[in-house]
Amino acid sequence: MKHIMNNNKPNDEFLRMLPKPELHLHLIGAIRRSTLEDLMRKYSVNFPAKPGGFIQKLKLDKYKNLDEAFRFEKFEDFLRLYILCMHVIREPEDMERLTGEVLEDLRNCGVVYVEISINLPPDRHFNMDSLDILNAINKAGKRVGEKLGIEYRIIIDLVRDYGPEKSMEILNSMAEMGDQNIVAVDIGGSEHRFPPGPYREVYKRARELGFRTRAHAGEAAGPESVWGAIRELKVDRIGHGVRSIEDPELIRYLVRKQIPLEVCPTSNIRTGVYSSIEEHPLRKLFDAGVKITLNSDDPGLFGSNVLGEYRLLMDRFGFSKDEIVKVVKNGFESAFIPHDRKEYYLSRLELVM
Repeated sequence: MKHIMNNNKPNDEFLRMLPKPELHLHLIGAIRRSTLEDLMRKYSVNFPAKPGGFIQKLKLDKYKNLDEAFRFEKFEDFLRLYILCMHVIREPEDMERLTGEVLEDLRNCGVVYVEISINLPPDRHFNMDSLDILNAINKAGKRVGEKLGIEYRIIIDLVRDYGPEKSMEILNSMAEMGDQNIVAVDIGGSEHRFPPGPYREVYKRARELGFRTRAHAGEAAGPESVWGAIRELKVDRIGHGVRSIEDPELIRYLVRKQIPLEVCPTSNIRTGVYSSIEEHPLRKLFDAGVKITLNSDDPGLFGSNVLGEYRLLMDRFGFSKDEIVKVVKNGFESAFIPHDRKEYYLSRLELVM
């Protein structure tokens, strides 16, 4: 493969051949459109909305069909579409199918290691409890992972909208489930409504249980959210974090401490954090020395994939091969896996250099 690196200008072949990590991927949001449509038919959830039906309750009834719903322009409508996806994943077989297909799609993009984010319900979710969900993910993960050569771990999104007390309950229940391939906890959800501070004890407990930590911050809210995640929660990584660019002191701190940011450019455009790729600060963050990783977030709902994110580095952000390799290295170095596994993936990366 060494011939691929004969100059420092990347091309599509080079991007495809790179073994990639994916650290910020919501399993539900990575659903295939065809699978979503199948499950909607299975559970009789249809457009146009029926009076009093779930789609109307979700306030998606302004859309005549699913195509229109996928052209959302506001973060709130994206969240409603995400909830619609959750609503039609009701059985362990649905979750197993979803997981297997997502791992296949990732491997087709050259991903060899992924950290899958999933939230566990405070109560039962239709015909599944938390253990059913995890067992289904791990069943598919083991089968597809071994077949295709993709390693996975699980991050539990405690969802800040649930509140810290419910999050603590979910966390403590995780401690009783045995080894479920869970490596970390996170708080996603409505960042702009729920600051990180109240989750201080939840994160302290997570560390006591041996979990790594991250928090969604600097996406729907500004630098103060990132500071809160660092100072109050003492996180290992920041999910998104792009609005850190608004605070020079924060940028200096992130560079000095080398706290990784999980950057998801297409997501930030589709949810309205930035109006265009030209406005996105990824290049500025990288040039400042921030440890950025590249991820796809909810590719099924954004009509994207992780390979497309790397094409953005090449085509829109003007990254050279060496710079792209640096981003890939950042991902493997920031992964929540043992040192020897990081070294393994970094050695695989060396083969294309």
